[in-house]
Amino acid sequence: MPSPALHPLVEAILAPSPDAKVGALERFAARASFAELVNATAMLHAFAGDATVNPYQRVRALLQLYAPLSLLSARAPGAADNRPRPVRGPAALARPTLPRGH
Repeated sequence: MPSPALHPLVEAILAPSPDAKVGALERFAARASFAELVNATAMLHAFAGDATVNPYQRVRALLQLYAPLSLLSARAPGAADNRPRPVRGPAALARPTLPRGH
């Protein structure tokens, strides 16, 4: 079982059950403050950079790192538009698109 000191997103990555992974990022991002998003990016980045971690789990952390980063500008103190942004990082990477005419 993951240590209670781990970030919730890292715990979800390490969880043996697929059910623990499904929706963990969306649930976290829906309620996270600006400071929590900043902390999540730091924790995911550190986890992804740990050479002792399973490569699959490191890649999963890198993919999840995109979502908090995409939400930071919207949740920054003083941001004009403080609405949550959709979490589409892995989906966007899976379906790259070219501008029209290419």
